[in-house]
Amino acid sequence: MKEYKILVGHGAVKDIMIDAHPHIGTNKLPKIIAKMRENILACGGEMHFNCRVEDLIIKGIKIEGVIDQNKNKIFGQSVILEQDTLQEIFSIY
Repeated sequence: MKEYKILVGHGAVKDIMIDAHPHIGTNKLPKIIAKMRENILACGGEMHFNCRVEDLIIKGIKIEGVIDQNKNKIFGQSVILEQDTLQEIFSIY
């Protein structure tokens, strides 16, 4: 539900909050993603492209960052991974 609120806050129709099978629309999604990206950057967040996540930096039960393919440690309050990376990382744990 929290994810839907974030999407609505960035331009998705409110119907996704109550629909049994919510659909944003492929024509609307790029603009929503662009707004999310602008918001992340405006809040001091960073985007790392062409950066393969090799491992997670975990302290207790919290993810504090990631280690990339070059062994760089990238720390942050939140980590957003794309689906394939997420599935691959969780298969390790």
